[in-house]
Amino acid sequence: MVMDQELIMLVLNVVAAFGALAAAIASWLSVRVSERAVKVTQSAVEGQMYYTLLERYSEPEMASALSTLRDWKEMHGEGFAEKWREALDNRDPGAEKVNQARRHVSHFFQRAWALYDAGYADKRFVEAVGKHFLGTQIFLMIVEPLEQVLNPNYDRKSFNGFREICGEGPYKTLKY
Repeated sequence: MVMDQELIMLVLNVVAAFGALAAAIASWLSVRVSERAVKVTQSAVEGQMYYTLLERYSEPEMASALSTLRDWKEMHGEGFAEKWREALDNRDPGAEKVNQARRHVSHFFQRAWALYDAGYADKRFVEAVGKHFLGTQIFLMIVEPLEQVLNPNYDRKSFNGFREICGEGPYKTLKY
């Protein structure tokens, strides 16, 4: 009888051990499935954010802003930023138009950077934005010098971030 009780206890312990092992395996599998679900959800969210940026980029205001900035630089050549700041200080309507274009393009790319910087998007997202949109070079080669003459202590984070992730370019041609 004592032997039967010991055998029963041994069987119960083995069954409990197998139950604990099964629970651990189920828990591990659940974590793996959850991790995968999080990655799929994050990809879907990034896709939606990218689509939203595509829509904003394709608006006529963006095309006009990019053209305005490119035209100012081509028309004023070397020292274009300093000439813009002087014209802006003198309330020149052309310089005011460049200022609005600068803000439009700057906010577009800074919005994309802010999503990455806050952890809502990954490095692939910034790289896709930086290398897909023709305006990236305008953002880095025209908008940044304008920002610098407007405020020598401007926030360089988004400019440096795009360069670090996407390289120096050229990303796509400036002619479009």
